[in-house]
Amino acid sequence: MLFRSPHIVELRGTTSLILQCARHFLMVDTLNGLQVINYDGRVVSQPKFQAMRPDALSTLNVGYSPDLLAVISHADAKTCILLDPLTGKQLGTVAHTIEIEQVALSQRGDLSRRRLVIVDKNRDLYLTPVQGAQELYKLHIMVDTVAWNVESDALSAVADGHLLVWFYPEVVYMDRELLASTVSRQAADWGKTCEIVEFRERACRCAAPTARPSARGSRHTRPSLKSFAATPSGSPRFASAATSNRMSCGRAWRRWP
Repeated sequence: MLFRSPHIVELRGTTSLILQCARHFLMVDTLNGLQVINYDGRVVSQPKFQAMRPDALSTLNVGYSPDLLAVISHADAKTCILLDPLTGKQLGTVAHTIEIEQVALSQRGDLSRRRLVIVDKNRDLYLTPVQGAQELYKLHIMVDTVAWNVESDALSAVADGHLLVWFYPEVVYMDRELLASTVSRQAADWGKTCEIVEFRERACRCAAPTARPSARGSRHTRPSLKSFAATPSGSPRFASAATSNRMSCGRAWRRWP
């Protein structure tokens, strides 16, 4: 593998959020607000929408993919705004009947295959296309956190003390009776405040801070750090613990056959 000199992006404000995808990354800072930057260090766009508060943007209220940006509206939490990350223009909205608390976008395929999941105030999980007829299909209830796989169409969630993985949630648009046969379920007692921070290949990494950021932008509190490893049988095994006055999160990896 050939390694080249990195591109350096000069920061003039305090950075509060960075999200990455295959072609570019999203950054929020106190001076420039919301920016989409390519991996050459060039600013691609600066998306804006009505009543936008850059300081309130977080991993929960922003969904990011190579061709779409989804943000929970700061004026109306029942609405998710869809933006083009390359031009910064608004493409549309997804409306719900109650307040939305988390959004996430699938990563594979083009815009016609892009799917959005939302978790609402009742902790119900819904799936919808971003183009055409936007029918919200309820996948599960009592969901604490959700994340798409970065390399496939698989979807993971922690709900009611279990780690759930839908290997092909797209099947609801073909035959909804087949959905149950595509779900893997494992016991995962990570608490109500856990957050899936990465879902890659067959591994899912979850952090459980003492205070997670809300969709409206409140921040983490950061006491001690704990890490957990999965045993071959899949049950969690305590590995190590360290204390710090800066961060507190329990991290766990889960794998499946």
